[in-house]
Amino acid sequence: MAGGGGITPIESGIIEYAIFIVLLPMLAFPIILFLGHIFNGNQTWVKSA
Repeated sequence: MAGGGGITPIESGIIEYAIFIVLLPMLAFPIILFLGHIFNGNQTWVKSA
């Protein structure tokens, strides 16, 4: 019979990368705020009418 209580490699890989679900938005948000503060009012990205 096949043993059933072990963790498959797929499940352990998902658990290892699960921390990035929390960390990446926390790291990206300050970068977006910083870039928005720098380019606020500049017409480098979008040309306004």
